[in-house]
Amino acid sequence: MSKSELQNWLFSNKGFQERYRHVVIDSVTNQFPALNRLPSGEKHDWSYLLLCASLLAQSADGNCQDVSLRIAQFCLQANNLQSEYKDAAAVILDILANQPAINLAEARNLIECGFEDRLPHNMLCEWIRRSLENVISLSDCRTLSVNHFQREFWGRTKQNNWISISAPTSSGKSFILGQWLADYIRSSPCATIVYLVPTRALIQQVQQDLERVVKSENIPLVAISTLPLLSAYKPGVANVFVFTQERFHILIGERGANLSVDLLIVDEAQKIGDNYRGVLLQQAIENTVHRNKNCRIVFASPMTDNPDVLLDDAPDGVISGDIVSEDTMVNQNLLWVSQITGKPKEWEVELILDGKSECIGQIALPSSPAPDSKRLPFVAFTLGSKDGGNVLYVNGSADAEKAAKQLYDLLGKDADISFDEEIDELVDLIKKTIHSQYSLSRVLLRGVAFHYGNIPLLVRTEIERLFCSNKIKYLVCTSTLIEGVNMPCQSIFARGPTKGRGVPMTPSDFWNLAGRAGRWGKEFQGNVICVDTKRNGVWKNGAPLRRSKFRITRTTDQVLSSIDALLEYIANGTPRDEAIMNPNLEYVFSYLMSCNIQNGSISNALWSRRFPEDVIQRINLLLAEISNTLSTPHDVILRNPGISPLAMDGLLGYFHERTEYRKMSVEELLPPPPESENAVNGYARILMRINKHLGDVFGREGRVFQLALLIVNWMKGYPLARIISSREKYYGNDNLAGLIRNTMKDVEEIARYQAPKYLACYVDLLRVYLERINKPDLINRLFELNVLLEFGVSQKTQLSLVGIGLSRSSAIALSELITDDSMSEETCLTWLHENDWMTHDMPALIKREIRTVLDRKKRSY
Repeated sequence: MSKSELQNWLFSNKGFQERYRHVVIDSVTNQFPALNRLPSGEKHDWSYLLLCASLLAQSADGNCQDVSLRIAQFCLQANNLQSEYKDAAAVILDILANQPAINLAEARNLIECGFEDRLPHNMLCEWIRRSLENVISLSDCRTLSVNHFQREFWGRTKQNNWISISAPTSSGKSFILGQWLADYIRSSPCATIVYLVPTRALIQQVQQDLERVVKSENIPLVAISTLPLLSAYKPGVANVFVFTQERFHILIGERGANLSVDLLIVDEAQKIGDNYRGVLLQQAIENTVHRNKNCRIVFASPMTDNPDVLLDDAPDGVISGDIVSEDTMVNQNLLWVSQITGKPKEWEVELILDGKSECIGQIALPSSPAPDSKRLPFVAFTLGSKDGGNVLYVNGSADAEKAAKQLYDLLGKDADISFDEEIDELVDLIKKTIHSQYSLSRVLLRGVAFHYGNIPLLVRTEIERLFCSNKIKYLVCTSTLIEGVNMPCQSIFARGPTKGRGVPMTPSDFWNLAGRAGRWGKEFQGNVICVDTKRNGVWKNGAPLRRSKFRITRTTDQVLSSIDALLEYIANGTPRDEAIMNPNLEYVFSYLMSCNIQNGSISNALWSRRFPEDVIQRINLLLAEISNTLSTPHDVILRNPGISPLAMDGLLGYFHERTEYRKMSVEELLPPPPESENAVNGYARILMRINKHLGDVFGREGRVFQLALLIVNWMKGYPLARIISSREKYYGNDNLAGLIRNTMKDVEEIARYQAPKYLACYVDLLRVYLERINKPDLINRLFELNVLLEFGVSQKTQLSLVGIGLSRSSAIALSELITDDSMSEETCLTWLHENDWMTHDMPALIKREIRTVLDRKKRSY
């Protein structure tokens, strides 16, 4: 019998499985003091269990690794156990290449340090062999200890120019990507690198991580930028741009831009199926390859079933490969919690093992959980760890605030931490940058917080930091937790989760969320706790029973699979009402036109190889027919993805009809500078034109004026608190919480997302029209609105302050002290070093962020 056959036989052996079941139950129930557990009476045979674990640890199968890890970590935490057993458990962790778990055991005094010194000779030899195997050699001749997945990734990058990796959330993907990137720069000191992330929040996080790696690795002259401007490029050094796909398109769309990327890293690459942003991501990848067919690409995604699909469009001759890792670094437990019929305060807790539920005990809630909004926070309060690490997933920002207030009340006055200096500093920041009565500042005083995407970056970042340090015990989150935010926890509580209004969360999104449970190196296991699993109507797709992998499907592929609907939409002239009902048709039509322009024909696009020839021919014929009638220049279509070229033609026609036939002033079409007196009315008129011709996205007349005011104030660099205060004065404070939420939502979704997209297209088309009627004086009055709106600033100095790594809040606060409004990043850093800004009246967290940035920048470019 081979080793793999023996492992499979052991794993399926009923006797072993029964003993292992008792290990799992004891391991899980020991975490919850409030659990009235069912009697077990099982005494564990550690000699047998550790022997089995040592065999299963050598398997490449994720299930076998999970079992061996469970036995080892539970053995380490067992009381009154001989040290020889615990040393054996540490050896198993070493076989699994799980050094952080060994370090955690030593830090908690579960095992004496230096266990390897106590090993018998033959086991010591094996330990030495594994130590040598689980290291990688850096280009400067140093070595780095890694786990199995990280070692395989490092080796495969030497063989493949395109590589797609899939691994669990806690496998160390981000760490090894950062180390490999540093090593790549060391051997390619003038390379141009783009690191794509799915959200703005991750831009700053990745930027900071990379700056730390570059500094610790002593790599000189690396320019790490988050600004989508050609001026951010530094010749003669390595340039690393950390962008979302939107920012990348701004950069490559700059006039005169001919950026050739040597290395492209796509984090959360499964987002290529995320509707408009997925199409935009695919265009970003294809644009990169079009400019440099030798560009290296690394795709990273969590637990996907088909990471190889991302390699389908590699150019001929490019060597590509995928890695699917199931390496388990942290155990995860799936639990169901359900109310016992007729006993509102008594709830049953079930552990899900191999797709089957088993009752492990009961809990008693402090009060009857009515109305339904109390059910999730009451369960989380009862089962959650009083030491912290508890995340509650809710379905919206209003739900997050309500659940946080309920937890605040449950915790009572004994949980007061208002005396804590760091909590006090965060409360002060919230009151000064958002609103003095924003509920977040109150719930923080008892170690509770909520977290959603529209909250200002500096506030969110500090919440995450205090949660990771366990000063915030309970954190209530929305779908931002699925978007790649690196915020692991001990337990995640969810009740009928959705993503978007009323849309049940897909299994893939749920397990991506669940991947945050279990902090590698901080916990041995994590818990995914599903509430009300047996109540009708709560879990629309049924409560989860077993982990499922995500299957990557491009948005473009989904639309092209129903080719008749797409071609009918195009042939009908891309009607605006249908674009609203089915926006993916608009996005893919725009994408196809861009492909046709770039490649001369859809047939020449690399992706066309994946579709039947007759489908490609039908698309080619229709696009050729449309191209012959288009008035919009090709470069404008390429610069404005996601908007129908036929709609662009409609707006150009409006410009012509308005001025040539109605004899109206062409000057009134220009976007006014945000500082001008007529700015709000001017932008309101522009938004109405966009609604009619490009896309009905800004609402009716009253709403349009409200958004025009927001857009102008945002571009002028008004602090968020001032914008909220202005709305409060106009609308009153009868629903202050809702007003604050809606204002922050408008900033993120309108001012920083929809407005840049459509206003940039408007300006491009207006420039074309002005060129055609020979109005160079008016052309010179046009300016790039997308950058101003993306960052919410109007001065070069403010933009430079954001570019060095400061949040908008800090950049706006500092710019009030700086008189020069046209400073570069280097000049801003010099000013900060030479001037006394510490004594000015700014929130302590803004001062700390400035100090942190200055410290990071000491050794970077």
